[in-house]
Amino acid sequence: MLLSYLINLTYIVLRKCSGEKIDSDPSIDRLVEIRTVLEKIRPIDSKLKYQIDKLVKTAVVGTAEDDPQSYHANPGNLVSKTQNSDDDSSTESESTDKKDKSGKSNIYIPPKLAAVHFDDSISRSESEKKNKERAKKQYLNSSVMRELREEYSEAPMEMSTGNHVKHSISKYEQEKTEYE
Repeated sequence: MLLSYLINLTYIVLRKCSGEKIDSDPSIDRLVEIRTVLEKIRPIDSKLKYQIDKLVKTAVVGTAEDDPQSYHANPGNLVSKTQNSDDDSSTESESTDKKDKSGKSNIYIPPKLAAVHFDDSISRSESEKKNKERAKKQYLNSSVMRELREEYSEAPMEMSTGNHVKHSISKYEQEKTEYE
């Protein structure tokens, strides 16, 4: 592509140097087309530049055994080579599955998104109570309950933009006055 662009460009320069007219020359149309294609390819080329350079370097120089770029994960190494360890691990996983299903195990399983400290002092019933209280609080602060309170309260109706920022500010002020 680049070679044909250079050939057409050289041809146009030759015609100009010779004093010939290049107004309706088909090589100009080819130049425009090739240049457009080359400009469209440029972002792709820049994205692949590292990989292309790496492959060219490997082809020219060859690979060395101590090359850090040649190190990669080998999934075959993760599989155990002995059958005994497979049997032991399968029985262990079955026993942990039984404990998890029964719910009697007090084993801490960390969350996958963010690490959280496991508190041993809180029992299961206490944590369930906390969860119920939290759900009740969320329900009471929901938009449905807010609308019902506004409808049946005798306080004058306030106009809001719908983002309830004023509600959270007034709640903060109320907590502040209660604390004082």
